[in-house]
Amino acid sequence: MAEFASKWPHVRRWAINTIRASVTADRVSAERDESLRRQVVVSVAPSRLETAVSRQYLVTVDCWAYANSVMAKDDAFELCTDAAYAVESAARDGAPVVRTELNAGPTENRDEAGHYYYTATVLVVAHRLP
Repeated sequence: MAEFASKWPHVRRWAINTIRASVTADRVSAERDESLRRQVVVSVAPSRLETAVSRQYLVTVDCWAYANSVMAKDDAFELCTDAAYAVESAARDGAPVVRTELNAGPTENRDEAGHYYYTATVLVVAHRLP
């Protein structure tokens, strides 16, 4: 059974590469680096809803844009909308994505240091690997 379950694609890697190709940021990754001014942090949560050929994932992007101006919030919002759009509009060719739709966001948040960041979540349905 372990072999069957391991046939799901690496959706986090797919999302990071998709976003990296579409937005201008210092870094797009699964980890946050507080020293970077403009970054996208990607996390993926697989859903329990799956079939023999597809599975749903929630791809979440957290986006920061530090600046010494009031434009920082606007920049972070724009980065978040661009990153979410990149995932939502990615090719739906079954390699591995079959369908996408915006689930929630962008939502405004503040980190411990008081910097604003925005979060968006996109529902992604991926096809099982051959």
